[in-house]
Amino acid sequence: MSHAQIDAGRVKHACEAFLSKRDARIEKTREEEIEKAMKPKFFGLFKRTREEAIEVLRAWEWSTYNTCAIRGWSDAYQIERLLVLATHAKDTVSVSSDDADILENFL
Repeated sequence: MSHAQIDAGRVKHACEAFLSKRDARIEKTREEEIEKAMKPKFFGLFKRTREEAIEVLRAWEWSTYNTCAIRGWSDAYQIERLLVLATHAKDTVSVSSDDADILENFL
């Protein structure tokens, strides 16, 4: 595994951008699932409120609402660790090739 020395501020910005984009993607997916669960069923006779829809989605462990946060968790964990390192670094951070691949679009 190779390493590169990159400016700590640049790495911190890239990590924050990666994590915020991931959070936005999770939120968007969850909102889509809530909207689906709220759609009227049985010719409009059965409708759920937002709270009821969330309760139903959380109850089913394998719903997309629950599993969307699991997707890419290992990359997010790696980037969170790199963010802590970049926050405490003074000048440069040694970024591995694996981390650089994850942050490729954000550096």
